[in-house]
Amino acid sequence: MVAKVERLIFAWWNTGISPVAARGRASKEDLETAKGIVSTLFRDSRVDFLGLGEVTRADLDLLAGAVPECSIYDGTLREGRAQFDTGALFNAERFRILDDTATFQPHGTRMLKLANRIDLTVAGDSHPFHVFLSHWPSHIVPDSETIRITLGARLRSLLDELITEYNGDTRLIIMGDFNEEPFHECLENQLHASRDRKLVTKSSSYLYNPFWRHLGESQPYSQRLARKSFAGTCFIGSGNATRWKTVDQIMLSSAFLGRCPWHLNEELTKILYLTPRAVQGDAVGGIFDHFPVIATIEKTTFEEGATHD
Repeated sequence: MVAKVERLIFAWWNTGISPVAARGRASKEDLETAKGIVSTLFRDSRVDFLGLGEVTRADLDLLAGAVPECSIYDGTLREGRAQFDTGALFNAERFRILDDTATFQPHGTRMLKLANRIDLTVAGDSHPFHVFLSHWPSHIVPDSETIRITLGARLRSLLDELITEYNGDTRLIIMGDFNEEPFHECLENQLHASRDRKLVTKSSSYLYNPFWRHLGESQPYSQRLARKSFAGTCFIGSGNATRWKTVDQIMLSSAFLGRCPWHLNEELTKILYLTPRAVQGDAVGGIFDHFPVIATIEKTTFEEGATHD
């Protein structure tokens, strides 16, 4: 018997190209840099699905030019004054979209952007993957902490509906810029995104968040340390206690921890140090302040074949 490992790589990147409040701020040079990063993600990191934040439809079209074999999911939908700024590029040879929807959440007189939901199947597997893309309000938005807690609770209720529908084998991948770190109330207690694998495997209601591992410096300190070390996914030059935050995360349902044929490969789930602004360290500048993040899942099948001593 020969073991065959099939791998799917999901990624998220908050591009910084077109935040809702500052559309059109990217220069031609910025856009070329962004295209280069997208090309690197698909060609070097072998990404199959890339969720994108702070983009317009025009940005998605432009970025897709870097990877012509990919298809576009346009999530930049509007309801009233609320405008999504998320979308995705994906390998059309591997994925087929079954359905998609954008969910808004009423909050007093406001309409909040909860998530884009994309239901996918992968070639050779009819069981759907449910991918959620989110970009929650930043700390500069009034009452933003309460808003993020509200969004965490509401997203939890949507996930519970899917978990009930699929009787526990629910393949959920939640990605985005949540503007909070893994330990915040909105993610740990409202969304139930845990760092405790044993707890997650006992109950399908929990998510596993592998980005708890990425809260500190990427490299241990050593006098001989030659490589730069980074301490999160987002660089904030004006930070006081720290200039780094791990706000970009990919969380997965317990299905990927032993409840379905696909398994998380946590060793290959990480932050990719690709974006220019953060790499420059103290000499920051430009629009790029987030690193991409990736999560890898794998399925092993066994086929008849020749063996070799």
